[in-house]
Amino acid sequence: MIKEGQLGVDKNIEVEDDLAPEIDEVEKKSEVSGREIRGLEPKEEYFSTLVEGIDYKFSAINYEVVSDNNPRECILFVNPIKGDRKLLVTPPHWRTVSSPVSASIKKNNGEDDYFFEANTKGVGYLKPSVKGYSIDDLESWISTDFIEGERILGINNDHVGERSSVKKMEISNELVKSGLRSEVHWSVANLKRIPYNGEMSSIGELQERGVFPRKFEDKNLLVRPIELVRLLKTNTRVEEALLADDRRKEIFSDAFDVYNKEARLTDLPEVEIGNRSKEQEFFRTFSYRIGKNLAILLNNGYAHGALHSSNVTMAAEFADIDPMIYWDNETKASGWKEEYQGLRLHHIKDIRDAIYSLRRLYKAGRKTGLSTGSRETLVENIINGFNEAYDSNLAKKNNIDESAVKNWLERITDHVLVKKKNLNSLTHYNIDTWGI
Repeated sequence: MIKEGQLGVDKNIEVEDDLAPEIDEVEKKSEVSGREIRGLEPKEEYFSTLVEGIDYKFSAINYEVVSDNNPRECILFVNPIKGDRKLLVTPPHWRTVSSPVSASIKKNNGEDDYFFEANTKGVGYLKPSVKGYSIDDLESWISTDFIEGERILGINNDHVGERSSVKKMEISNELVKSGLRSEVHWSVANLKRIPYNGEMSSIGELQERGVFPRKFEDKNLLVRPIELVRLLKTNTRVEEALLADDRRKEIFSDAFDVYNKEARLTDLPEVEIGNRSKEQEFFRTFSYRIGKNLAILLNNGYAHGALHSSNVTMAAEFADIDPMIYWDNETKASGWKEEYQGLRLHHIKDIRDAIYSLRRLYKAGRKTGLSTGSRETLVENIINGFNEAYDSNLAKKNNIDESAVKNWLERITDHVLVKKKNLNSLTHYNIDTWGI
């Protein structure tokens, strides 16, 4: 059995570039809507650091996070005219910006989980900064999205009840402490004032001026602007590695650096670009970690629902937990509750999407000239990671059939990775079209 941190050269045929198309056009439009990457370079932009008590009020701080940094350093908003802090805006992250941190949280097994990046969500619309104009050129921040309908550009809107930001912080803690490689929510700030055309304006003033509304027109939801500070190992996503042709080498170089930061803290062997066996170890470990992540979600009874490559980071984390649902809640009243050969549809979708994300990672690695190892070995690592983390007793409490989930995992990985065949998006197609 190959485990995390075991080096060695895979002598089998490596993953090839001539894979079938990852997703069809319908799926592509829905899963990466608005996430423009190709041909865009990161650019610096000015931000204003917001003042607690005047510009915002914390509604939650995660005191289980241990860090020499302060979440107050991360509450800021784009301000091209009068900003006091310059940060790098990276496509396609059009409403989040990152800064380096050193932070950790204690997991249930007593070990520390480490984070190297604080990512603030809801800092204003950042695409103009990269595209060569300014957010201040926009009189209104209202837009209509292909998936979400009406939305406010650059704003992170809070919900109530089970989907509230405070509840999501609790869920992020619960899942990460159980072993999931994911984001930890560090703080939530309710915005009171933000920059507009260089001047600080209250949320109420901006709503009166029509910059954005008090309530969404197409949904029964008030506009409640917040900023969410998330901790990750890296916010760079697999999607970027595949599509950002001009910075793909840099993305992988950064990913290897992040891997090694974690390795030094957890006594794992480091990896190195240019060393064939250690390049393969990066991809093997990544695959192993994705397998573990899938098992841990099932142990806890959660489904992500959107594990496409824009929500899997280059440190094998499942990011953007907002769409996550517990099977016994919303899924009972939705079509995702239906079982197919013993497993609920939303769990099958998670497996399918995560495996597609891995396929895109392998393809990006090959495009960069890295040695990925054989398809069969990578699949073996996925299965090993899953089997090590899967807890039969916990999963059974959440009505997960062990034989069914392992059967689906093996068939999907074999079909997509080994045989290089496609499985239609379950968002747009019936699972009966799969034929496996």
